[in-house]
Amino acid sequence: YFAGVISLLTYNFGSAVLRSKGDTKRPLYFLIISGIINVVLNLITVILLKWSVVGVAVATVASETVSAVLVMWILINEEDATRLDLRHLKADLKSVGEIMRIGIPAGLSAAVFALSNVVVQSSINSFDSTDIVAGNAAGANIENYVYIGYTAFNQATLTFTSQNIGAGRTDRVKEILIKTGLLVAGAAIVMSTIVYLAG
Repeated sequence: YFAGVISLLTYNFGSAVLRSKGDTKRPLYFLIISGIINVVLNLITVILLKWSVVGVAVATVASETVSAVLVMWILINEEDATRLDLRHLKADLKSVGEIMRIGIPAGLSAAVFALSNVVVQSSINSFDSTDIVAGNAAGANIENYVYIGYTAFNQATLTFTSQNIGAGRTDRVKEILIKTGLLVAGAAIVMSTIVYLAG
């Protein structure tokens, strides 16, 4: 499962590049494709093949790799400044330092969230039941769809905010924050209610 982090990082960086130029549709399509693949592979590996926890990991890594390959394929074939030319790919130490300055605190925050999930997952695995593990995997996938449904607004907020700061229109940032905050809250309430009622 940890090996899949490479694919996850590749997708996140690539989709951030696409979103920075206003292309929010293709990263969304890639997530939808990846999500469908994840669900189908979970059903196959956990229920049919009885791979239990390994099946969930294989399904997750495979679906993340598909989304990473799709976003890289798009970037390699772009015709504008976002085109990725692998022959010229190298580290810029100044940029790496700036990324680390921002990324390490964000990474630590995400790590705390991930570690709490590991604790929950290890508790579930301690039951030593394929049915419980499969049920948890299904529940986690539903939770991920709800999470993606309202974090899409967060991603839009990042894009709009950076575009407006870049354009020198900092006066719009507060309005963006308020409107997307309301959209996030509304989406979370609606999607959580649907999941609860359809449980």
